[in-house]
Amino acid sequence: MAARIFTNTARCMQRLGYLKHLAHLAASRETSNFETLGKELIQSATHRVTVSVTPEIKSYIHRRLTDRVYNDLKKKLGPNATGQGPDSVSLEIQDVYLASDSLPSRTGKLVLGDWRKYTLLGTLLGLVREGTYSALVRGISLLKLCSNRERIAFAKYVSDCNPFAISPSQALFLLYCFIERDGDVVRLLFRQILSHRHDSFSDREAGDYLPEVYREIERIESKRNLTIEEREKLEKLLRMAESISKWKGKTYTGGGAREEAIRCRLEPYVDLGLLEKSDPFRYQYSLSNKGHAFFSTLVNCKDLPDFLQNRFFSACAPLFSKRPRHRKHIPTLVRALHKSWMELKSNLGYAPILEISLLTLSRSISKTGFYFELTNSFEALRQYQKEHPDCLRFTVDRMGNLAHVKFLKKP
Repeated sequence: MAARIFTNTARCMQRLGYLKHLAHLAASRETSNFETLGKELIQSATHRVTVSVTPEIKSYIHRRLTDRVYNDLKKKLGPNATGQGPDSVSLEIQDVYLASDSLPSRTGKLVLGDWRKYTLLGTLLGLVREGTYSALVRGISLLKLCSNRERIAFAKYVSDCNPFAISPSQALFLLYCFIERDGDVVRLLFRQILSHRHDSFSDREAGDYLPEVYREIERIESKRNLTIEEREKLEKLLRMAESISKWKGKTYTGGGAREEAIRCRLEPYVDLGLLEKSDPFRYQYSLSNKGHAFFSTLVNCKDLPDFLQNRFFSACAPLFSKRPRHRKHIPTLVRALHKSWMELKSNLGYAPILEISLLTLSRSISKTGFYFELTNSFEALRQYQKEHPDCLRFTVDRMGNLAHVKFLKKP
């Protein structure tokens, strides 16, 4: 199996809340294109709204809005300003949401000039289909975990619904997506962080580990029989390692190959509750209790596919539930999977078993504490079909493994 690596991290989104709107835009039409989706996303994030000046708005303006266009506003709101200053201000809608002091991180606003790059994370995580830029079933699954208010929060300002807040069910779902797609890098990266016993570390310190991580992945993967595409991917990884190495020890300039490659491996885990920031405006991190527990388990796994299939949710359940309970009762699992199938099925009646399992688990663990492993899901459906052959139909992938399921009757 090919290495699980983000192959392009240039200007990846830091805040996971943008993915909700990206998936919503992609799902709103059967087909789109790279330009349309990217421009719609940036237009949604940067349109302006008028809001009252609060202490958190004032703090955000002074610390994060560095463009010269805000200089006059900063003077009016600054400590040396004459008079009381304005009661309201016009800001980009993303800035209003990012200003909330309830967020664990307040960095990562989207920049108009980089609109071409921001759809990338959606395709890397399997939420958006590259080429047609329509929503994949996994993107639809994320939307099923969002409220209606979250889905419209970028189209219209919603004062009491911040789309950058990630719920437990969304966090669990997205954590699986990140480990499934970038787990080989994350596992080796946090092995380095844990082995150096960092109480606190910066993005630059963590980024300095990436060249070694990339080269180790290349050494491991090069021992396999590789396709031309896989070999090109590893060659690109080595070039990325070389590029990042050149930044080691250099004076911090605010961004570069190292920062771009590492922030998409750190900032999302702040949103997911696995990393913490003492200052939400700075790129300085520490492991939360949840993060220490999860990454300690992850770095010790020797087979990442096996971990994802058989142990991932056992590792996550205690982090997202006070009373985790492993459920294996086949009729119960099949009934739960059927509910998710009803939400995700195609016009032909089929839905990917992996996605209906992820949707079921993301809700179940966060709400009731019940969990199962992905292997349990596939086994339960297979066993149920043997006992009730008129109830289920399957499709298989090219390796002969179960891929999609169609319920012919309600279980």
